[in-house]
Amino acid sequence: MEGFVALSADYTKSFLGPLKTLSLMPVLLPVNDRINTEFGKKDYLNVAGKLYLLFYDTDIDLIFLTGGSRTPRYGVDFSRNISTNWEIHGEIAFIKDVRRIG
Repeated sequence: MEGFVALSADYTKSFLGPLKTLSLMPVLLPVNDRINTEFGKKDYLNVAGKLYLLFYDTDIDLIFLTGGSRTPRYGVDFSRNISTNWEIHGEIAFIKDVRRIG
């Protein structure tokens, strides 16, 4: 996230078999009066993450963000080459609406 202060790590492991690669990237993104003030509501420690899998030659990403500065959101995408110049790709995202009616 360009322009924001965050702490992240990256762990990647390779395997033999159908699951070739697993990568995990957790992210901490604090918001207070001094840092990341544009990100959303202040005084929250937001947690995000991405899990990447290369499974049966298909790239799969599971992504999330939660923590209070913004509404929780989740996503999944995949892509797979079906020939040299053709790829199939899909993605879906869900953003929780936390507004209260009444």
